[in-house]
Amino acid sequence: MTKNLLLDIAILLALAVLGVVAYKLAPLLQPKTDIVLPLSSCNLNHNPCVATLPDGGQMEFSVEPRPIPAFRPLQLQASFGGREVLPVDV
Repeated sequence: MTKNLLLDIAILLALAVLGVVAYKLAPLLQPKTDIVLPLSSCNLNHNPCVATLPDGGQMEFSVEPRPIPAFRPLQLQASFGGREVLPVDV
């Protein structure tokens, strides 16, 4: 009986520790962004997509080769106009 109780307590403690670790690491899965752009109807298979930023600048994003192949290396390019840009995460 004591062994079962100790095992149950150890499992609950491990689950609690795992929950705390998951809670602390969760922000890494969804990094904070400075700008959130609305969804676009642009099709990257056909041409680059251009979006207007809230401060009036523009962002152009393209994927090569076109059409986008499955399971092949892609070249991603982001260009910005009218704004100084820090690193870009895709």
